[in-house]
Amino acid sequence: MGAGLNGMPRHFTLNPFNDRYLISRSMGITPALRRNGELNAAILRQSVPELAELPYNQEIKRDPEARRAAEALFAD
Repeated sequence: MGAGLNGMPRHFTLNPFNDRYLISRSMGITPALRRNGELNAAILRQSVPELAELPYNQEIKRDPEARRAAEALFAD
């Protein structure tokens, strides 16, 4: 069955992305577009614009100022 999903129980689980059409469409996205994260950012801006300004984990790891800003968002 291939690689399992981490943290999933041992019973049968079907990934909702297990669809030939979705897989073929996703494979048509250029590696450069997937690698730089711009596609994810565009989807986020369109679907949930209020979350688009939150930094991603990679940004937080590289930029101490982004990390402080993200921590401030969740401070009590």
